[in-house]
Amino acid sequence: MSNMIDKGKIEFENGNYLEALGYFEQVGEDDEHYRYAQLFKANCLIELEKYEDSLQVVDSLISAEPYHKLAWFNKVLCHILLKDEKEAFKTLDHLMNLIDFKNKHDLVFIAKLYKLLGDYDNALKYCDAALEIDEYFKDALYEKSFAALRIDDDEAIKDVSDKLYQISNDDLFRLMPVFLLKLFSKDYRGCRDLINNSKRGEFEDGHINILKGAVYNQICDDFCINLLIVNGEDLPIDDALDAMLDFVENGRDNGKIGKIQYFII
Repeated sequence: MSNMIDKGKIEFENGNYLEALGYFEQVGEDDEHYRYAQLFKANCLIELEKYEDSLQVVDSLISAEPYHKLAWFNKVLCHILLKDEKEAFKTLDHLMNLIDFKNKHDLVFIAKLYKLLGDYDNALKYCDAALEIDEYFKDALYEKSFAALRIDDDEAIKDVSDKLYQISNDDLFRLMPVFLLKLFSKDYRGCRDLINNSKRGEFEDGHINILKGAVYNQICDDFCINLLIVNGEDLPIDDALDAMLDFVENGRDNGKIGKIQYFII
C-alpha cells in the first residue's frame, strides 16, 4: 500500500485530520489504492466539518464504483450532517439495497444511521437483527444501548446491560458501559453492587469513591434531594450512598448511621 496512505492513516488515527488529508491528497489516480485513499479523504473532510467537500468526494467515488457500500454510508452521513433529512433518508433507502442482511457489520452501519436520524425504533430493529447473528457483538450492543436510552426502553437497556456484563470478565474497567447504563436507567443499587463486586483491576480507592459519588449525585439530581447531617459531621461515601438507596427504595428520609443523625430534604 502507498506510503502516503500509511502516513495518512497514522495521522487520522491520532486525530490529526488536516495532516492526514494532506497525505491522502497526494495519492494519485494511477495508484491501485486511490479509491481507498479517497474514502479516507472523505472521512477527513467530515472530521474537519467540510461536509459539502466530503459529499463531492463521495459522489465521485460512487460514480466510479456504484456499489461501494462505505461510500454510500458516507453519503448518508454527509446529508445528515448537512441537515438535509430528506436526502439522507432517500440515500439510506438506496443503501439498503446494497447491504448484506446476514452481515452483522452492515446491520450496525444501518442502525447507526437511523440513530443519527432520530429513528430509534429502526435503530433498535437493526441492532437486534445484528444480535440475532451474534448475540454478544459489542458494536451492536453499544448502538442498542444508545437508542434504548433515548426512548427509555428499560427492557432493552437491561438486555444490553446483562449481555455486556457477561462478556466483561467481571472486570470493572470493561464494565463501565454497564455502569453508565444502570446509572442513567436509575438502577442505583445495581450500580453500587457492580462497583463493590467487580474486579478492580487498575482502579484505586479514589477511583472507586468517584464512581460511588457519581451514583450518589445522580440520585440527588434525579430526586431533587440533599443529605443533611445534623451535627455537621461527614458521612463516608458508602454510608451516604446507603442512606440515599434507603430513601429511593423505602422512602426513609431520616435516620442514624452510628452516632450521626441525617435527614434527606
